[in-house]
Amino acid sequence: MEGKNVIKERLCSKKVLRVLDDVDKAFQLDALMQKREWFGKGSKIIITTRYEGILNVPTLVYGTYELTSMDFDHSLQLFSKHAFRRDYPLVQYISHSKRAVNICGGLPLALEIIGSLLSGKEVKEWDAILKELEKFPQEDIQRKLMISIEALNEDQKKIFLDVACFFIGFDKRIVIHMWESCEFVPHQSLGILQQRSLIKIKEYNQLWMHDWFRDMGRHLIQQGSGKKPEKQQWVWTHEQALKIMEKMQIGGDVHGIDSIEAIYLKLDELSKYSLIKKCLAKLLSLRFLQMDSKDFNGKAKSHLTQVGCFLCDQCSNFVQTTFGPLILPELRWLSWNYFPMIFKLTNFTLRELVILDLSMSKITEKWSGWSHIKMAKHLKVLNLTECQKLHKTPDFSFHENLE
Repeated sequence: MEGKNVIKERLCSKKVLRVLDDVDKAFQLDALMQKREWFGKGSKIIITTRYEGILNVPTLVYGTYELTSMDFDHSLQLFSKHAFRRDYPLVQYISHSKRAVNICGGLPLALEIIGSLLSGKEVKEWDAILKELEKFPQEDIQRKLMISIEALNEDQKKIFLDVACFFIGFDKRIVIHMWESCEFVPHQSLGILQQRSLIKIKEYNQLWMHDWFRDMGRHLIQQGSGKKPEKQQWVWTHEQALKIMEKMQIGGDVHGIDSIEAIYLKLDELSKYSLIKKCLAKLLSLRFLQMDSKDFNGKAKSHLTQVGCFLCDQCSNFVQTTFGPLILPELRWLSWNYFPMIFKLTNFTLRELVILDLSMSKITEKWSGWSHIKMAKHLKVLNLTECQKLHKTPDFSFHENLE
């Protein structure tokens, strides 16, 4: 509500141009521009979306315009730019290029992706790929684009799915450290993904992926696991993680959980401590763990000794004897925003860790966890952004690889 008031107060007398690109939720419009009267006379508002119903806001939207597909000539030109790095096809590829353009149905993304997929291949390879694409109905464009994903090798596919689930907007130079540690050959793989237009590297080395590919990648993971989160290698929402923990609470061991390589968890309730610890202890393949304590109950500190927190330096021996140390042999990246001062890292095995992100945490230079971080001999990235209680640089002399 405060943000809405600021927008109205500051822009009500100004002539502005506002562009909201790729809106997919009605609440986004509600939060940013409820009425035309919020802006000065002569203002222009442009909204793009794939969901027509979102634009059914009479107080805001005067009219709509449906974008049509590209005509054949422009489609052939765009396709050729990606397939041949020129505005028109090579002579021996003209008929095949026209087939490809017809398959894409004038959709720019499809022209870009399929052109990139075919680039540099022999005519007989074009034939095989085009025959496969022609099997699908004209409107089933997602299935056609999926062929480009399925053509990736295992390392390339893992990097693609890592980005789709977790790393859109991240600095590629940071993420590469994890991929190198896991021997994914990231520089070569990223080159292939860029070449095939599956990802882009934006300004400031930011990893970017089209929403379609993000959604397709996540859908591919869910379909491959039978829509059972515990069988996914990537668990990118806390809701999925909760389903896994609930199954563990009901039935004990959950089949397939040891294949999870990346997971997101929120530490927001005391009652979930033991469940989270039990869940993490099973994740022997985990290489990326993202934790968030932003909504951590402020009263938790006074109850920790009663319930036994698996990371607290004030806990009773109950936790140590019941759970023991948390062995995550493959963990390369631990991201824990809002890490509470009262926690240690003593139960985590940090031997293979290359990236540690403790952004927006309450830790100080006297925090006891620093001594345990010395175990992370391979550490290359340490993020302490907005750790406002940290007034002095800790001793980093143990981290010879820190960049």
